[in-house]
Amino acid sequence: MRTRAVRIVCTLGPATRSNTTLRGLIDAGMNVARINFAHGSEAEHRETVARVREASLATGRPVAVLQDLSGPKIRLGELEPATLALETGALVTLGCGLAKGDARTLPVPDEYLAKEARPGGPILLGDGAVELEVLDVDGSEIHCRVVVGGTITSGKGVNAPGGLSARPILAEKDLRDLELGVELGVDLVGVSYVRTEDDISTVRRVLKNLGRPTPLVAKIETKLALENLEAILARADAVMIARGDLSLEIPF
Repeated sequence: MRTRAVRIVCTLGPATRSNTTLRGLIDAGMNVARINFAHGSEAEHRETVARVREASLATGRPVAVLQDLSGPKIRLGELEPATLALETGALVTLGCGLAKGDARTLPVPDEYLAKEARPGGPILLGDGAVELEVLDVDGSEIHCRVVVGGTITSGKGVNAPGGLSARPILAEKDLRDLELGVELGVDLVGVSYVRTEDDISTVRRVLKNLGRPTPLVAKIETKLALENLEAILARADAVMIARGDLSLEIPF
């Protein structure tokens, strides 16, 4: 009998949190349970980790828990109405630092985006469903033209290829989540939107201060991460190719 060298990572969500489903996943070959801390509540995360541990004991098979941090992901704020259709050629403004907005001024709670946007550069909304071209930046407002129209909704992702350099790797939410992960005894921590080796060092230092150094998985999903890949590899314990956001950062 040949030994399987590949390990299977399964991302758990509302449809896969039941005890029966978890045991089925383990029986099918799941080795690592990834929990995306960008979604869900603290209570849900506690319950999911407990269920994974129970299912692992019941099946007699070790399953590692991977805590995937939210990281400095940029998202739209609350839109009014919640769903908007942006037509190709239309002019729109991104209001950085705004929690709520409308079709004229799309809210982007992240205040750093205005410092990183450059005229002529692209901004993608909703995982690339809508493409904007930056016309100019006026303080906290980014004035754009819609290059590829489409529908957007509240909370959708905002990607500015080559951006994310101005913000810290760990937001307040990530720091709270790391404390929770240490309490729950997660086995691996996924560091989202890594840019340089210093990001890995920062997270490692926080975990050391919390009293539980944990292996780190550097998620490669930015152009900067590719440019600094060798240095990142030297400090991380593993890497994950996060092809979704990476595909919006670099050409085919």
